[in-house]
Amino acid sequence: MTIGISFLRATELAAFAGRTGASRQGMHPLLQFFPREDYGTDSIKIRVEVARTRLAQLHGWDEPVKPGKGSDLREIEAEPGLLKEGRELTNKEESFFREWAELIEQGQMPGETQAAKRAKHINTITRDAMVPVDEMRHHMCQQALAGSLLATLNGNTQTINYGLTSLSNAATAWTNVGATIARDIFGWQEEFLDHSDVPPDTVFFNRKLFSTYLAQNTDWLSYIKDNPQLAAAFAGFDSAALRFQNAASPIFMFGMLWVPIEGKYENSLGAKVDRWPVENLTFASMRPPDGQTPLEWAAVRNKYNPNARPAFRVFEEQNPMQTVVEYSDNGIPVIRLTERVMPVDVTA
Repeated sequence: MTIGISFLRATELAAFAGRTGASRQGMHPLLQFFPREDYGTDSIKIRVEVARTRLAQLHGWDEPVKPGKGSDLREIEAEPGLLKEGRELTNKEESFFREWAELIEQGQMPGETQAAKRAKHINTITRDAMVPVDEMRHHMCQQALAGSLLATLNGNTQTINYGLTSLSNAATAWTNVGATIARDIFGWQEEFLDHSDVPPDTVFFNRKLFSTYLAQNTDWLSYIKDNPQLAAAFAGFDSAALRFQNAASPIFMFGMLWVPIEGKYENSLGAKVDRWPVENLTFASMRPPDGQTPLEWAAVRNKYNPNARPAFRVFEEQNPMQTVVEYSDNGIPVIRLTERVMPVDVTA
């Protein structure tokens, strides 16, 4: 396994990325809700229910499965596709790292200014390599919370259906200014509790929900007048920017943490679309009293790292001659307790 070249080691990049990783969590908030579980194998066994529509339904690891009508229950090996991104070093960056290595070889200690410059270069390089991979992981987690995602199973791209139960439709679609939004939310909390035996404590959503539906809703505006704390949170909304003034912080409403999934990603057609559809909410129990969390990022052995961990690789391309930093990871989002994740479309 190549761990680096003479003037830049992959182990150094990994150590730096580990120290600065927390500062990037705000860019991909869902990753923290899918704690990583490493499996030292090339693939993972998952129990699936393959229906006549040829869609694979993913279940929790030890969750009992009842075969559905016309379904074939079996266990398959999942080989998640390798997620990786390469980043070429610029001539300026490579020259700097070579000069640094030469000073070390000559027994000289670079000064603080040079050390700070080196740290800045490494931060830029690791960020450029890691962010696209983390973006793909984040998008896969978003799809899982919505109920299904495209994944590679046994080398074939299939749709994995997580078998989530959707909450009932709103009494009136939220596109209608007369929709009973507060009443719907209370109703969904009760429905979730009846279905899961634990209350929901987290809601994943797009902040544009407020400007698109709530800000024009008669029932909602009347409701927040009698709820000072909720009104204070809502008052933080900047209608011009279509977001809350403190964009990095989730808000607490209806006894639940509302986690905003912001930003856009580029879809397969090359169009920029919202990471989280504005009409979708997903209720979840992330901190239940029994201590069981429903979500997991199941990582298998990386082809460049036998320990199922993300890995950096530094190598030289020959034609044309250039130094490349590559970051790779793999895995698949798993919903271990499907009854504790329930999506809803507020416009249905």
